[in-house]
Amino acid sequence: MSLPRTLRIPADHREARVRPILVDQDTTPRQLVFRVIASQPWRTVPAGLLAVGHQLGEAMVPIIMGLAIDRAVATGDRGQLVLWVAALIVNFAVLSYSYRIGSLIGFTSANIVEHRIRLLVVGRLLHPRGLGGRRRQPGEALSIANSDTQALARSVALVVYPIGEIAAVLFAGIVLLLISWPLGLAVLLGAPLLFLTMDKLGAPLRRRSATRQATAAEAAGSASDLVSGFRVIKGLGAERAASARYEATSQAALRATLAANRSQAGFTGTMDAIAGIFLAAIAIGAGAQAMWGDLSVGQLIMVVGVAQFIIGPMGALSRNVGVVWAASLASSGRILEVLRQPFVTALPAFNGPAFAAGPVPVLRLDDLAGLSLTLEPGQTIVVRADPETTEAVTAALACRALPADGAITLDGRDALDLALEQVRSTVLVAAHDLTLFEGTVAENIALGTGGPATVSSLATAIAPAIHASASDDVLRVLRDGAETEVGEAGRSLSGGQRQRVALARALAAKAPVLVLVDPTSAVDSVTEQRIAERIPAVRAGQSTLVFTDSPAWAAAADRVIDLVGVPA
Repeated sequence: MSLPRTLRIPADHREARVRPILVDQDTTPRQLVFRVIASQPWRTVPAGLLAVGHQLGEAMVPIIMGLAIDRAVATGDRGQLVLWVAALIVNFAVLSYSYRIGSLIGFTSANIVEHRIRLLVVGRLLHPRGLGGRRRQPGEALSIANSDTQALARSVALVVYPIGEIAAVLFAGIVLLLISWPLGLAVLLGAPLLFLTMDKLGAPLRRRSATRQATAAEAAGSASDLVSGFRVIKGLGAERAASARYEATSQAALRATLAANRSQAGFTGTMDAIAGIFLAAIAIGAGAQAMWGDLSVGQLIMVVGVAQFIIGPMGALSRNVGVVWAASLASSGRILEVLRQPFVTALPAFNGPAFAAGPVPVLRLDDLAGLSLTLEPGQTIVVRADPETTEAVTAALACRALPADGAITLDGRDALDLALEQVRSTVLVAAHDLTLFEGTVAENIALGTGGPATVSSLATAIAPAIHASASDDVLRVLRDGAETEVGEAGRSLSGGQRQRVALARALAAKAPVLVLVDPTSAVDSVTEQRIAERIPAVRAGQSTLVFTDSPAWAAAADRVIDLVGVPA
Protein backbone atom coordinates (compact mmCIF):
# COMPACT_ATOMS: atom_id res chain seq x y z
CA MET A 1 0.00 0.00 0.00
CA SER A 2 1.23 3.48 -0.79
CA LEU A 3 1.03 6.56 1.37
CA PRO A 4 -0.40 9.89 0.25
CA ARG A 5 2.22 12.37 -0.80
CA THR A 6 2.21 15.96 0.47
CA LEU A 7 -1.34 17.26 0.33
CA ARG A 8 -2.16 20.89 -0.24
CA ILE A 9 -5.33 22.55 0.95
CA PRO A 10 -5.50 24.83 -2.08
CA ALA A 11 -6.77 28.35 -2.25
CA ASP A 12 -9.78 29.08 -4.40
CA HIS A 13 -8.86 30.72 -7.73
CA ARG A 14 -10.51 33.89 -6.42
CA GLU A 15 -8.37 33.75 -3.27
CA ALA A 16 -4.91 34.05 -4.80
CA ARG A 17 -3.54 35.76 -1.68
CA VAL A 18 -4.52 32.87 0.60
CA ARG A 19 -1.62 30.63 1.50
CA PRO A 20 -2.04 26.89 0.84
CA ILE A 21 -2.03 24.64 3.91
CA LEU A 22 0.54 21.87 3.50
CA VAL A 23 -0.05 18.46 5.06
CA ASP A 24 2.45 15.60 4.84
CA GLN A 25 3.37 12.46 6.76
CA ASP A 26 5.55 14.44 9.19
CA THR A 27 2.97 17.09 10.02
CA THR A 28 2.06 17.15 13.72
CA PRO A 29 -1.32 18.31 15.08
CA ARG A 30 0.34 21.40 16.54
CA GLN A 31 1.97 22.26 13.20
CA LEU A 32 -1.32 21.85 11.34
CA VAL A 33 -3.05 24.24 13.75
CA PHE A 34 -0.30 26.82 13.24
CA ARG A 35 -0.51 26.43 9.45
CA VAL A 36 -4.26 26.93 9.55
CA ILE A 37 -3.82 30.04 11.70
CA ALA A 38 -1.27 31.49 9.27
CA SER A 39 -3.17 30.62 6.08
CA GLN A 40 -4.96 33.96 5.58
CA PRO A 41 -2.74 36.78 6.88
CA TRP A 42 -4.32 39.41 4.66
CA ARG A 43 -7.60 38.82 6.48
CA THR A 44 -6.50 37.87 9.98
CA VAL A 45 -3.96 40.70 10.40
CA PRO A 46 -6.53 43.48 9.72
CA ALA A 47 -9.06 41.63 11.88
CA GLY A 48 -6.49 41.41 14.70
CA LEU A 49 -5.68 45.11 14.39
CA LEU A 50 -9.38 45.96 14.56
CA ALA A 51 -9.68 43.72 17.63
CA VAL A 52 -6.82 45.72 19.18
CA GLY A 53 -8.68 48.94 18.35
CA HIS A 54 -11.82 47.62 20.00
CA GLN A 55 -10.05 46.56 23.19
CA LEU A 56 -8.07 49.80 23.46
CA GLY A 57 -11.29 51.72 22.97
CA GLU A 58 -12.89 49.77 25.83
CA ALA A 59 -9.86 50.51 28.03
CA MET A 60 -10.07 54.20 27.18
CA VAL A 61 -13.59 54.55 28.61
CA PRO A 62 -12.58 54.71 32.32
CA ILE A 63 -9.51 56.80 31.41
CA ILE A 64 -11.62 59.41 29.59
CA MET A 65 -14.13 59.46 32.45
CA GLY A 66 -11.34 59.92 35.03
CA LEU A 67 -9.82 62.78 33.05
CA ALA A 68 -13.26 64.37 32.69
CA ILE A 69 -13.76 64.24 36.48
CA ASP A 70 -10.33 65.74 37.23
CA ARG A 71 -10.33 68.40 34.50
CA ALA A 72 -14.01 69.27 34.09
CA VAL A 73 -16.17 68.19 37.06
CA ALA A 74 -13.62 69.03 39.78
CA THR A 75 -12.75 72.42 38.18
CA GLY A 76 -16.24 73.31 36.87
CA ASP A 77 -14.84 73.93 33.38
CA ARG A 78 -17.72 73.48 30.90
CA GLY A 79 -15.44 73.63 27.88
CA GLN A 80 -13.43 70.68 29.22
CA LEU A 81 -16.67 68.83 29.95
CA VAL A 82 -17.86 69.23 26.35
CA LEU A 83 -14.43 68.18 25.09
CA TRP A 84 -14.30 64.97 27.12
CA VAL A 85 -17.92 64.05 26.38
CA ALA A 86 -17.16 64.42 22.65
CA ALA A 87 -14.04 62.29 23.12
CA LEU A 88 -16.17 59.62 24.82
CA ILE A 89 -18.66 59.61 21.91
CA VAL A 90 -15.88 59.29 19.32
CA ASN A 91 -14.26 56.53 21.36
CA PHE A 92 -17.50 54.53 21.55
CA ALA A 93 -17.99 54.87 17.78
CA VAL A 94 -14.44 53.64 17.09
CA LEU A 95 -14.60 50.66 19.46
CA SER A 96 -18.06 49.63 18.23
CA TYR A 97 -17.20 49.65 14.52
CA SER A 98 -13.79 48.06 15.15
CA TYR A 99 -15.54 45.14 16.85
CA ARG A 100 -18.19 44.74 14.15
CA ILE A 101 -15.85 44.93 11.16
CA GLY A 102 -13.10 42.88 12.83
CA SER A 103 -15.56 40.13 13.78
CA LEU A 104 -16.98 40.06 10.25
CA ILE A 105 -13.51 39.63 8.75
CA GLY A 106 -12.57 37.02 11.37
CA PHE A 107 -15.72 34.93 10.86
CA THR A 108 -15.32 35.14 7.08
CA SER A 109 -11.74 33.91 7.37
CA ALA A 110 -12.75 30.99 9.62
CA ASN A 111 -15.56 29.95 7.26
CA ILE A 112 -13.26 29.99 4.21
CA VAL A 113 -10.63 27.92 6.02
CA GLU A 114 -13.31 25.48 7.23
CA HIS A 115 -14.54 25.02 3.66
CA ARG A 116 -11.03 24.36 2.35
CA ILE A 117 -10.20 21.85 5.10
CA ARG A 118 -13.50 20.06 4.60
CA LEU A 119 -12.82 19.74 0.88
CA LEU A 120 -9.47 18.10 1.63
CA VAL A 121 -10.94 15.71 4.23
CA VAL A 122 -13.89 14.70 2.05
CA GLY A 123 -11.59 14.34 -0.95
CA ARG A 124 -9.37 11.97 1.03
CA LEU A 125 -12.34 9.97 2.34
CA LEU A 126 -13.77 9.58 -1.18
CA HIS A 127 -10.50 9.25 -3.08
CA PRO A 128 -10.75 6.64 -5.90
CA ARG A 129 -7.59 4.92 -4.61
CA GLY A 130 -9.33 4.18 -1.33
CA LEU A 131 -8.68 4.94 2.33
CA GLY A 132 -6.48 2.45 4.18
CA GLY A 133 -6.11 1.91 7.90
CA ARG A 134 -8.89 0.88 10.21
CA ARG A 135 -12.45 0.73 8.95
CA ARG A 136 -14.51 3.81 9.77
CA GLN A 137 -18.26 3.97 10.12
CA PRO A 138 -19.99 6.54 7.89
CA GLY A 139 -21.08 8.54 10.94
CA GLU A 140 -17.51 8.79 12.21
CA ALA A 141 -16.27 10.00 8.84
CA LEU A 142 -19.09 12.56 8.79
CA SER A 143 -18.12 13.77 12.26
CA ILE A 144 -14.51 14.29 11.19
CA ALA A 145 -15.55 16.09 8.00
CA ASN A 146 -18.00 18.30 9.91
CA SER A 147 -17.29 18.81 13.62
CA ASP A 148 -13.53 18.40 13.52
CA THR A 149 -13.00 20.65 10.51
CA GLN A 150 -15.17 23.28 12.20
CA ALA A 151 -13.17 23.05 15.45
CA LEU A 152 -9.85 23.28 13.58
CA ALA A 153 -11.03 26.27 11.53
CA ARG A 154 -11.97 28.09 14.74
CA SER A 155 -8.26 28.28 15.54
CA VAL A 156 -8.13 31.22 13.10
CA ALA A 157 -9.76 33.23 15.90
CA LEU A 158 -6.58 32.80 17.96
CA VAL A 159 -4.88 35.51 15.88
CA VAL A 160 -7.84 37.87 16.08
CA TYR A 161 -9.38 38.13 19.54
CA PRO A 162 -6.41 37.10 21.75
CA ILE A 163 -4.24 39.77 20.09
CA GLY A 164 -6.72 42.43 21.13
CA GLU A 165 -6.99 40.95 24.61
CA ILE A 166 -3.20 40.88 25.07
CA ALA A 167 -2.99 44.47 23.80
CA ALA A 168 -5.67 45.50 26.30
CA VAL A 169 -3.77 43.95 29.22
CA LEU A 170 -0.48 45.58 28.13
CA PHE A 171 -2.16 48.95 27.60
CA ALA A 172 -3.85 48.74 31.01
CA GLY A 173 -0.50 47.90 32.63
CA ILE A 174 1.20 50.87 30.97
CA VAL A 175 -1.63 53.23 32.01
CA LEU A 176 -1.45 51.99 35.59
CA LEU A 177 2.34 52.29 35.46
CA LEU A 178 2.01 55.97 34.57
CA ILE A 179 -0.53 56.56 37.33
CA SER A 180 1.09 54.39 40.00
CA TRP A 181 4.20 52.37 39.17
CA PRO A 182 3.59 49.68 41.86
CA LEU A 183 0.13 48.93 40.43
CA GLY A 184 1.34 48.95 36.83
CA LEU A 185 4.30 46.72 37.67
CA ALA A 186 1.97 44.26 39.43
CA VAL A 187 -0.20 43.97 36.29
CA LEU A 188 2.72 43.65 33.84
CA LEU A 189 4.41 40.97 35.95
CA GLY A 190 1.26 39.19 37.07
CA ALA A 191 -0.26 38.72 33.60
CA PRO A 192 2.51 36.39 32.26
CA LEU A 193 2.26 34.27 35.41
CA LEU A 194 -1.47 34.03 34.85
CA PHE A 195 -0.92 32.83 31.25
CA LEU A 196 1.55 30.15 32.37
CA THR A 197 -0.96 28.94 34.95
CA MET A 198 -3.60 28.86 32.23
CA ASP A 199 -1.44 26.65 30.01
CA LYS A 200 -0.76 24.17 32.84
CA LEU A 201 -4.41 23.97 33.87
CA GLY A 202 -5.47 23.48 30.23
CA ALA A 203 -3.64 20.13 29.79
CA PRO A 204 -6.51 17.96 31.20
CA LEU A 205 -8.96 19.88 29.05
CA ARG A 206 -6.98 19.08 25.89
CA ARG A 207 -6.98 15.36 26.72
CA ARG A 208 -10.69 15.28 27.47
CA SER A 209 -11.52 17.25 24.32
CA ALA A 210 -9.81 14.56 22.23
CA THR A 211 -11.73 11.80 24.05
CA ARG A 212 -15.02 13.67 23.61
CA GLN A 213 -14.49 14.10 19.85
CA ALA A 214 -13.57 10.43 19.40
CA THR A 215 -16.54 9.04 21.35
CA ALA A 216 -18.96 11.46 19.71
CA ALA A 217 -17.79 10.27 16.29
CA GLU A 218 -18.18 6.64 17.36
CA ALA A 219 -21.74 7.32 18.54
CA ALA A 220 -22.56 9.07 15.26
CA GLY A 221 -21.16 6.12 13.32
CA SER A 222 -23.18 3.64 15.37
CA ALA A 223 -26.36 5.66 14.79
CA SER A 224 -25.67 5.83 11.05
CA ASP A 225 -25.17 2.07 10.83
CA LEU A 226 -28.31 1.46 12.88
CA VAL A 227 -30.47 3.62 10.60
CA SER A 228 -28.99 2.32 7.33
CA GLY A 229 -29.37 -1.31 8.41
CA PHE A 230 -32.74 -0.98 10.11
CA ARG A 231 -34.60 -3.25 7.69
CA VAL A 232 -32.03 -6.01 8.10
CA ILE A 233 -32.09 -5.62 11.88
CA LYS A 234 -35.89 -5.73 11.84
CA GLY A 235 -35.88 -8.85 9.70
CA LEU A 236 -33.47 -10.62 12.06
CA GLY A 237 -35.43 -9.56 15.11
CA ALA A 238 -32.29 -7.94 16.53
CA GLU A 239 -33.82 -4.62 17.50
CA ARG A 240 -33.04 -5.01 21.21
CA ALA A 241 -29.42 -6.00 20.65
CA ALA A 242 -28.87 -3.14 18.19
CA SER A 243 -30.57 -0.69 20.53
CA ALA A 244 -28.46 -1.86 23.48
CA ARG A 245 -25.28 -1.47 21.46
CA TYR A 246 -26.19 2.06 20.41
CA GLU A 247 -27.25 2.95 23.95
CA ALA A 248 -23.87 1.81 25.31
CA THR A 249 -21.99 3.84 22.69
CA SER A 250 -24.20 6.86 23.29
CA GLN A 251 -23.72 6.65 27.06
CA ALA A 252 -19.94 6.52 26.59
CA ALA A 253 -20.13 9.62 24.39
CA LEU A 254 -22.31 11.34 26.99
CA ARG A 255 -19.86 10.56 29.79
CA ALA A 256 -16.93 11.84 27.73
CA THR A 257 -18.85 15.00 26.83
CA LEU A 258 -19.83 15.65 30.45
CA ALA A 259 -16.25 15.08 31.58
CA ALA A 260 -14.95 17.51 28.94
CA ASN A 261 -17.62 20.07 29.84
CA ARG A 262 -16.82 19.75 33.54
CA SER A 263 -13.15 20.21 32.74
CA GLN A 264 -13.93 23.23 30.60
CA ALA A 265 -16.21 24.75 33.25
CA GLY A 266 -13.63 24.12 35.97
CA PHE A 267 -10.86 25.58 33.84
CA THR A 268 -12.85 28.69 32.91
CA GLY A 269 -14.13 29.19 36.47
CA THR A 270 -10.68 28.78 37.99
CA MET A 271 -9.10 31.23 35.57
CA ASP A 272 -11.88 33.77 36.13
CA ALA A 273 -11.49 33.41 39.91
CA ILE A 274 -7.70 33.85 39.75
CA ALA A 275 -8.07 36.89 37.50
CA GLY A 276 -10.75 38.34 39.76
CA ILE A 277 -8.66 37.91 42.93
CA PHE A 278 -5.59 39.34 41.24
CA LEU A 279 -7.40 42.41 39.96
CA ALA A 280 -9.34 42.91 43.20
CA ALA A 281 -5.97 43.23 44.91
CA ILE A 282 -5.04 45.92 42.38
CA ALA A 283 -8.26 47.82 43.12
CA ILE A 284 -7.68 47.57 46.89
CA GLY A 285 -4.15 48.90 46.46
CA ALA A 286 -5.47 51.81 44.41
CA GLY A 287 -8.06 52.58 47.08
CA ALA A 288 -5.38 52.63 49.76
CA GLN A 289 -3.24 55.03 47.71
CA ALA A 290 -6.25 57.32 47.23
CA MET A 291 -6.83 57.38 50.98
CA TRP A 292 -3.18 58.34 51.53
CA GLY A 293 -3.56 61.17 49.01
CA ASP A 294 -1.29 59.64 46.36
CA LEU A 295 -4.17 59.41 43.83
CA SER A 296 -6.82 61.95 42.86
CA VAL A 297 -10.49 61.02 42.59
CA GLY A 298 -10.21 60.89 38.81
CA GLN A 299 -7.11 58.72 38.99
CA LEU A 300 -8.85 56.38 41.43
CA ILE A 301 -11.73 56.03 38.96
CA MET A 302 -9.22 55.34 36.18
CA VAL A 303 -7.43 52.66 38.19
CA VAL A 304 -10.62 50.94 39.40
CA GLY A 305 -12.24 51.21 35.95
CA VAL A 306 -9.19 49.87 34.13
CA ALA A 307 -8.76 47.08 36.69
CA GLN A 308 -12.42 46.11 36.33
CA PHE A 309 -12.17 46.30 32.54
CA ILE A 310 -9.20 43.96 32.18
CA ILE A 311 -11.05 41.19 34.04
CA GLY A 312 -12.95 40.71 30.75
CA PRO A 313 -9.93 40.44 28.40
CA MET A 314 -7.99 38.24 30.81
CA GLY A 315 -10.94 35.86 31.26
CA ALA A 316 -11.67 35.86 27.52
CA LEU A 317 -8.01 35.23 26.82
CA SER A 318 -8.03 32.14 29.03
CA ARG A 319 -11.15 30.84 27.28
CA ASN A 320 -10.03 31.64 23.73
CA VAL A 321 -6.51 30.34 24.07
CA GLY A 322 -7.28 27.44 26.41
CA VAL A 323 -10.60 26.12 25.13
CA VAL A 324 -10.25 26.91 21.41
CA TRP A 325 -6.65 25.70 21.33
CA ALA A 326 -7.53 22.45 23.11
CA ALA A 327 -10.42 21.69 20.75
CA SER A 328 -8.39 22.65 17.66
CA LEU A 329 -5.47 20.48 18.69
CA ALA A 330 -7.69 17.46 19.36
CA SER A 331 -9.53 17.85 16.04
CA SER A 332 -6.27 18.42 14.18
CA GLY A 333 -5.01 15.02 15.34
CA ARG A 334 -8.18 13.28 14.16
CA ILE A 335 -8.05 15.00 10.76
CA LEU A 336 -4.39 14.07 10.31
CA GLU A 337 -5.26 10.46 11.15
CA VAL A 338 -7.45 10.44 8.04
CA LEU A 339 -5.17 12.44 5.75
CA ARG A 340 -2.10 10.29 6.52
CA GLN A 341 -3.75 6.92 5.93
CA PRO A 342 -2.27 4.86 3.06
CA PHE A 343 -4.07 4.40 -0.21
CA VAL A 344 -5.65 1.02 -0.84
CA THR A 345 -4.34 0.86 -4.41
CA ALA A 346 -1.00 1.88 -5.84
CA LEU A 347 -2.55 3.40 -8.95
CA PRO A 348 -1.79 7.04 -9.73
CA ALA A 349 -4.20 9.88 -9.07
CA PHE A 350 -7.13 10.55 -11.38
CA ASN A 351 -9.21 13.68 -11.85
CA GLY A 352 -12.34 12.07 -13.28
CA PRO A 353 -13.54 9.99 -16.24
CA ALA A 354 -13.82 11.53 -19.68
CA PHE A 355 -15.24 9.02 -22.15
CA ALA A 356 -13.98 10.20 -25.52
CA ALA A 357 -14.91 8.71 -28.85
CA GLY A 358 -12.33 6.29 -30.23
CA PRO A 359 -11.53 2.63 -30.77
CA VAL A 360 -13.12 0.33 -28.20
CA PRO A 361 -10.44 -1.88 -26.64
CA VAL A 362 -10.63 -5.61 -26.10
CA LEU A 363 -11.12 -6.30 -22.41
CA ARG A 364 -9.69 -9.56 -21.12
CA LEU A 365 -10.01 -10.98 -17.62
CA ASP A 366 -7.63 -13.83 -16.76
CA ASP A 367 -8.72 -15.78 -13.69
CA LEU A 368 -9.84 -12.59 -11.93
CA ALA A 369 -11.57 -13.93 -8.80
CA GLY A 370 -12.13 -17.12 -10.84
CA LEU A 371 -13.55 -15.30 -13.88
CA SER A 372 -11.90 -15.51 -17.30
CA LEU A 373 -13.40 -13.90 -20.41
CA THR A 374 -12.63 -11.85 -23.49
CA LEU A 375 -15.04 -8.99 -24.23
CA GLU A 376 -14.81 -7.86 -27.84
CA PRO A 377 -16.08 -4.47 -29.09
CA GLY A 378 -19.83 -4.58 -29.66
CA GLN A 379 -20.39 -7.65 -27.46
CA THR A 380 -22.74 -8.01 -24.50
CA ILE A 381 -21.69 -10.70 -22.02
CA VAL A 382 -23.73 -11.74 -19.00
CA VAL A 383 -21.97 -13.22 -15.98
CA ARG A 384 -23.83 -15.16 -13.31
CA ALA A 385 -21.71 -15.09 -10.16
CA ASP A 386 -22.04 -14.97 -6.37
CA PRO A 387 -21.93 -11.56 -4.62
CA GLU A 388 -18.34 -12.00 -3.40
CA THR A 389 -17.01 -12.71 -6.90
CA THR A 390 -19.06 -9.87 -8.38
CA GLU A 391 -17.71 -7.42 -5.81
CA ALA A 392 -14.10 -8.55 -6.31
CA VAL A 393 -14.27 -8.25 -10.11
CA THR A 394 -16.15 -4.93 -10.22
CA ALA A 395 -13.90 -3.38 -7.54
CA ALA A 396 -10.86 -4.24 -9.64
CA LEU A 397 -12.48 -2.95 -12.84
CA ALA A 398 -13.49 0.29 -11.09
CA CYS A 399 -9.91 0.68 -9.76
CA ARG A 400 -11.20 0.71 -6.20
CA ALA A 401 -8.88 -2.15 -5.23
CA LEU A 402 -6.00 -4.10 -6.65
CA PRO A 403 -6.96 -7.60 -7.81
CA ALA A 404 -5.97 -10.26 -5.29
CA ASP A 405 -5.27 -12.64 -8.16
CA GLY A 406 -5.64 -12.78 -11.92
CA ALA A 407 -5.13 -9.96 -14.40
CA ILE A 408 -7.01 -7.31 -16.39
CA THR A 409 -5.78 -6.33 -19.85
CA LEU A 410 -6.98 -3.73 -22.34
CA ASP A 411 -5.85 -4.46 -25.89
CA GLY A 412 -3.22 -6.78 -24.47
CA ARG A 413 -1.79 -4.26 -21.99
CA ASP A 414 -1.97 -5.01 -18.27
CA ALA A 415 -4.25 -2.50 -16.56
CA LEU A 416 -1.71 -2.11 -13.75
CA ASP A 417 0.80 -0.80 -16.29
CA LEU A 418 -1.66 1.86 -17.50
CA ALA A 419 -2.41 5.16 -15.81
CA LEU A 420 -5.58 5.15 -13.75
CA GLU A 421 -6.93 7.85 -16.05
CA GLN A 422 -6.65 5.51 -19.03
CA VAL A 423 -8.49 2.71 -17.24
CA ARG A 424 -11.23 4.88 -15.76
CA SER A 425 -11.78 6.73 -19.04
CA THR A 426 -12.35 3.36 -20.73
CA VAL A 427 -14.28 1.29 -18.19
CA LEU A 428 -17.36 2.54 -16.32
CA VAL A 429 -18.73 0.39 -13.50
CA ALA A 430 -22.36 1.15 -12.63
CA ALA A 431 -22.95 -0.46 -9.24
CA HIS A 432 -26.25 -1.91 -8.09
CA ASP A 433 -26.87 0.80 -5.46
CA LEU A 434 -26.15 3.92 -7.51
CA THR A 435 -27.30 7.14 -5.86
CA LEU A 436 -29.07 10.02 -7.57
CA PHE A 437 -28.18 13.61 -6.74
CA GLU A 438 -30.43 16.52 -5.91
CA GLY A 439 -31.72 18.17 -9.06
CA THR A 440 -33.97 17.19 -11.93
CA VAL A 441 -34.20 13.85 -13.72
CA ALA A 442 -32.61 15.41 -16.82
CA GLU A 443 -29.72 16.83 -14.77
CA ASN A 444 -29.02 13.43 -13.23
CA ILE A 445 -29.04 11.61 -16.57
CA ALA A 446 -26.90 14.27 -18.27
CA LEU A 447 -24.18 14.09 -15.62
CA GLY A 448 -22.33 11.51 -17.66
CA THR A 449 -22.39 13.57 -20.85
CA GLY A 450 -21.06 16.88 -19.58
CA GLY A 451 -23.57 18.53 -21.90
CA PRO A 452 -26.79 20.49 -21.37
CA ALA A 453 -29.44 19.14 -19.05
CA THR A 454 -32.60 20.81 -20.35
CA VAL A 455 -35.68 19.29 -21.92
CA SER A 456 -34.65 20.66 -25.33
CA SER A 457 -31.40 18.68 -25.17
CA LEU A 458 -33.10 15.31 -24.63
CA ALA A 459 -33.57 14.57 -28.32
CA THR A 460 -29.86 14.69 -29.08
CA ALA A 461 -27.94 14.17 -25.84
CA ILE A 462 -29.74 11.72 -23.60
CA ALA A 463 -32.88 10.57 -25.41
CA PRO A 464 -31.31 7.26 -26.56
CA ALA A 465 -30.24 6.47 -23.01
CA ILE A 466 -33.69 7.33 -21.70
CA HIS A 467 -35.36 5.03 -24.21
CA ALA A 468 -32.95 2.12 -23.69
CA SER A 469 -33.39 2.24 -19.90
CA ALA A 470 -37.20 2.54 -20.20
CA SER A 471 -36.94 5.87 -18.36
CA ASP A 472 -39.37 7.33 -20.89
CA ASP A 473 -42.08 5.42 -19.03
CA VAL A 474 -40.92 7.16 -15.85
CA LEU A 475 -41.03 10.61 -17.44
CA ARG A 476 -44.59 10.06 -18.63
CA VAL A 477 -45.92 9.50 -15.11
CA LEU A 478 -43.94 12.30 -13.44
CA ARG A 479 -45.76 15.60 -13.15
CA ASP A 480 -42.93 17.71 -14.60
CA GLY A 481 -41.41 15.00 -16.79
CA ALA A 482 -37.65 15.36 -17.18
CA GLU A 483 -37.72 18.57 -15.12
CA THR A 484 -39.07 16.76 -12.04
CA GLU A 485 -36.93 17.25 -8.94
CA VAL A 486 -35.72 13.87 -7.64
CA GLY A 487 -35.03 15.09 -4.07
CA GLU A 488 -32.15 14.10 -1.82
CA ALA A 489 -30.65 10.79 -3.04
CA GLY A 490 -33.63 10.48 -5.43
CA ARG A 491 -36.09 9.78 -2.61
CA SER A 492 -39.03 11.37 -4.40
CA LEU A 493 -38.87 8.50 -6.93
CA SER A 494 -39.72 4.87 -6.38
CA GLY A 495 -36.99 2.22 -6.28
CA GLY A 496 -37.67 1.10 -9.84
CA GLN A 497 -37.76 4.68 -11.12
CA ARG A 498 -34.45 5.50 -9.41
CA GLN A 499 -32.84 2.40 -10.91
CA ARG A 500 -33.94 3.26 -14.43
CA VAL A 501 -32.77 6.89 -14.14
CA ALA A 502 -29.39 5.72 -12.81
CA LEU A 503 -29.12 3.23 -15.68
CA ALA A 504 -29.94 6.00 -18.16
CA ARG A 505 -27.15 8.09 -16.63
CA ALA A 506 -24.67 5.24 -17.10
CA LEU A 507 -25.76 4.72 -20.71
CA ALA A 508 -25.58 8.46 -21.47
CA ALA A 509 -21.88 8.45 -20.54
CA LYS A 510 -21.18 6.26 -23.61
CA ALA A 511 -18.27 4.48 -21.97
CA PRO A 512 -16.30 2.18 -24.30
CA VAL A 513 -16.70 -0.62 -21.74
CA LEU A 514 -19.76 -0.52 -19.48
CA VAL A 515 -20.08 -2.88 -16.50
CA LEU A 516 -23.57 -3.21 -15.00
CA VAL A 517 -24.41 -4.92 -11.71
CA ASP A 518 -28.03 -6.15 -11.39
CA PRO A 519 -29.27 -3.15 -13.40
CA THR A 520 -32.96 -4.20 -13.46
CA SER A 521 -33.50 -5.88 -10.08
CA ALA A 522 -36.12 -3.30 -9.04
CA VAL A 523 -38.31 -3.35 -12.18
CA ASP A 524 -41.02 -5.73 -13.33
CA SER A 525 -40.24 -8.59 -15.73
CA VAL A 526 -41.85 -6.97 -18.80
CA THR A 527 -39.84 -3.76 -18.34
CA GLU A 528 -36.72 -5.81 -17.65
CA GLN A 529 -37.10 -7.66 -20.94
CA ARG A 530 -37.51 -4.39 -22.87
CA ILE A 531 -34.38 -2.93 -21.26
CA ALA A 532 -32.32 -6.09 -21.88
CA GLU A 533 -33.32 -6.02 -25.57
CA ARG A 534 -32.74 -2.28 -26.07
CA ILE A 535 -29.33 -1.86 -24.43
CA PRO A 536 -27.32 -3.98 -26.92
CA ALA A 537 -28.78 -1.82 -29.70
CA VAL A 538 -27.93 1.51 -28.05
CA ARG A 539 -24.49 0.13 -27.15
CA ALA A 540 -23.71 -0.97 -30.69
CA GLY A 541 -19.96 -0.92 -31.29
CA GLN A 542 -19.25 -0.67 -27.57
CA SER A 543 -18.78 -3.44 -24.99
CA THR A 544 -21.14 -4.31 -22.16
CA LEU A 545 -20.55 -6.68 -19.25
CA VAL A 546 -23.58 -7.45 -17.05
CA PHE A 547 -23.51 -9.26 -13.71
CA THR A 548 -26.99 -10.70 -13.21
CA ASP A 549 -28.89 -13.96 -12.98
CA SER A 550 -31.85 -12.56 -14.97
CA PRO A 551 -33.14 -14.87 -17.78
CA ALA A 552 -34.13 -11.78 -19.81
CA TRP A 553 -30.53 -10.56 -19.88
CA ALA A 554 -29.24 -14.05 -20.63
CA ALA A 555 -31.56 -14.26 -23.63
CA ALA A 556 -30.36 -10.90 -25.02
CA ALA A 557 -26.62 -11.50 -24.44
CA ASP A 558 -24.06 -12.67 -26.97
CA ARG A 559 -22.60 -14.98 -24.36
CA VAL A 560 -23.45 -16.14 -20.84
CA ILE A 561 -20.85 -17.23 -18.27
CA ASP A 562 -22.25 -19.14 -15.31
CA LEU A 563 -19.88 -19.32 -12.35
CA VAL A 564 -22.57 -20.30 -9.86
CA GLY A 565 -23.23 -23.62 -11.54
CA VAL A 566 -19.56 -24.47 -11.97
CA PRO A 567 -18.29 -26.99 -9.38
CA ALA A 568 -15.64 -25.61 -6.99
